[in-house]
Amino acid sequence: MASQVWQDGNEGCQAAQGTGKGKYGAKEDRGRSNAQHPGAGGGKRKKVVSPGQKREAVKEVAGEGLCSNRAACRYLNLHWSSYCYRAKTARDKMIRMVQAIIHISKEHPRYGYRRIRALLVREGWQVSRKLVQKVRRAEGLIVQPSKKKQRRRGQSTGKIPTSADYPNHVWSWDFVADRTDEGAPLRILSLIDEFTRECISLTVARSLKASDVLAALERLPSLNVRCRVT
Repeated sequence: MASQVWQDGNEGCQAAQGTGKGKYGAKEDRGRSNAQHPGAGGGKRKKVVSPGQKREAVKEVAGEGLCSNRAACRYLNLHWSSYCYRAKTARDKMIRMVQAIIHISKEHPRYGYRRIRALLVREGWQVSRKLVQKVRRAEGLIVQPSKKKQRRRGQSTGKIPTSADYPNHVWSWDFVADRTDEGAPLRILSLIDEFTRECISLTVARSLKASDVLAALERLPSLNVRCRVT
């Protein structure tokens, strides 16, 4: 790393000496035609804003021999220390802590980040709730809200009963809408027994009309059983 930094520094000095103006030669380089190279912010590429994007642009410009690394940093208003910065690798302890958070979260999918942190503290980990929350969000480990089953309440005001006392007493149908992988619509007619909760028939078609419903009922072999459809 040190040799690379000194090397880049020497390149910057040579570029400055080539102008014949000493340290002020770099200022004249700013007006060169090749200063607006696509990697240095010109052209049709995306705007270079973040330090990481500027770092990649400097490497590209210097790799093509247009200017030195230090000159490219000056063009892009990138500090030399920011260009030489290298991200630190995660420590083994942090890696094991993240793995423990993921393991406990998958083992207890109904636990939130507070309970997960409490379990980690019991095991001897020193971890903050913000870190647990950050790791869980990055891994998509979010507690899904439980859906309450809505029971049928009250009694029907009509003559047809809504609760069954024996098999084939009351049947119910419902329509389900879905789509195929290509986006084509699907309509599903489901017929169930209210007493046994058994699906008696499933009719799938692009569209379902009243005549299709009647035809599906007529195809059932057990229509001779006295039943009421709701």
